[in-house]
Amino acid sequence: MESAAGVRRGGNLTYTYNEAFDMRTLLLFPLLTLFGCATARGPDIAPSPWQPTVIVEPGTDPARVRTVVESYANTWRVLAKSTSAAPSPYTVRIYRSREPFLQDLKTVGGFDDRSVAYFARSGAPRPLRGQLYVPPDMLVENVCHELTHGFFEALSGQAYRQAKWLDEGFASYVAFRYCTNTLEPPAFEPPTLRLGEVTLERQWSARPDKHHIYGQSARLVTLMVERWGEERLLDLIRALGQHGLEGALKQVLEVGVEELEAMLEPGD
Repeated sequence: MESAAGVRRGGNLTYTYNEAFDMRTLLLFPLLTLFGCATARGPDIAPSPWQPTVIVEPGTDPARVRTVVESYANTWRVLAKSTSAAPSPYTVRIYRSREPFLQDLKTVGGFDDRSVAYFARSGAPRPLRGQLYVPPDMLVENVCHELTHGFFEALSGQAYRQAKWLDEGFASYVAFRYCTNTLEPPAFEPPTLRLGEVTLERQWSARPDKHHIYGQSARLVTLMVERWGEERLLDLIRALGQHGLEGALKQVLEVGVEELEAMLEPGD
């Protein structure tokens, strides 16, 4: 709700909205090519769905806001073109401190106390109810990661709940490959978990070794891209919503979960 010129009411706090961050006035840095998409730059880009509504906590570094918005816009444009699907545009909430972020999870996002406590020290939820939250410790590649979740859902709906490793692995793959100028994935530790242990969403929330299972999932998706290509991976995600994980793997890649796990063995 607009409460005054240049000011928006967001949750329990009032955030300033700096018109300088409207995407029509941003000189975008060159877009990385994703899935064969062309690069583009320029301040005279017409309004598009990739231009988010931005709500900023007062006192946030303008350079931080610009970096976040650019990352969001670039990720949106290349994913929308490559997938031919996109979520509804989000409101991007950028925070200088963690307490306002936690308050908004409750008042804007409808999170209960237990869920808010989960993010008390670090991290942020995937985009929910039209909101993308950017707490002060979120890296630019994590903005890309979280936005990619929205595109995953646009391709396959709520099927990510039955293929969590694919959802998180794809988001991590896009983040390191296209948002950090990194051509090679990070050096992850050898896998110690079977995919059946990190497939359902509830399995992830119960594990203390989050960094390791994110890394394992990203490594597998990277190996899948190397073997089958990015277009086939997108086809797999599309099929996931209709056929489930086992059915999608058989239909698109003609493999089963066991063969994917074999790809993760040391030395492969």
